[in-house]
Amino acid sequence: MLLPIVDRRSLLEEEREFQCLCARCAEGVEDLRVFRCARDGCAGACKVVGQLLGHCCKCGVAPGRAKAEALFASEMELEQLLNFIDDVLDNGKQIDVSGDVLSLSLGALHENQYLAGRIARVQYELFLQFGHLEKAVVALGQTIRLWQNIRPCRETAFELERLGNLYKKLGRDTAATKAYYDSFRILALTSGLENAYVRCAARLCAQSLLKVPMRASALSGFEGKAVLVVGLAKKAVMNGCIGSCGSLEIDRFPVRFNSVDTAGVKVKAVNLKVLPDGQLEPGQLAIIHGLSSET
Repeated sequence: MLLPIVDRRSLLEEEREFQCLCARCAEGVEDLRVFRCARDGCAGACKVVGQLLGHCCKCGVAPGRAKAEALFASEMELEQLLNFIDDVLDNGKQIDVSGDVLSLSLGALHENQYLAGRIARVQYELFLQFGHLEKAVVALGQTIRLWQNIRPCRETAFELERLGNLYKKLGRDTAATKAYYDSFRILALTSGLENAYVRCAARLCAQSLLKVPMRASALSGFEGKAVLVVGLAKKAVMNGCIGSCGSLEIDRFPVRFNSVDTAGVKVKAVNLKVLPDGQLEPGQLAIIHGLSSET
């Protein structure tokens, strides 16, 4: 998916024995061979159409033949360097290419160029080895943006899960939860809710959500609201229960549960999450957690 048309079709013919005639391949516009506009001050980009470099998406000017050939040459040079790095890494050759990896840059190539994804991948793996997690987050984010520019698919979801794992190691629970949820949403849309990957993604999302600080912007934001109880230790069986929040009493809120079989409880604000107003409608997405035989 993150390859030029010729490479995608060759790979499919070799592995699946058919020539792809999908709209993306048949159109002839290389959406992943993208170059920065050569005009000073223009932030636009030019895509390859057939064997030529097309007009800029903003200023409408197409690069001249000499400029286009120079851009194609820089693209080929970068691809050859990446092929060399991949060969060293894939075959375990005793050659230090860390300097080459760190020095990789797009130059005149646009950030939506397919080679940007290859650069981001090798730099991500190197940063992980060095323990530079923040830099690994940036590199992985570039790969995810490329996938999202095409269309959400399973590979996008897996990359988002890796991103969530990085955020989790960095202690950034809110960012991790968002990454896990985005991964779950894409998998649910592309694979169906009964898919095993979807269930794993939902579990990751729910586990991460429980670590996010659950509090309103002000104490008055709880009163009269529907709330979710989380993070209790002594009365852990109440975690995941939904009830109505009463008025603050000293430092705790009384919560009355909708079930007649479940007694109310008084909890601190940190153990409450205010739920959106309104009832859930059929077909809406919901995460269920905290269930036990006693509730």
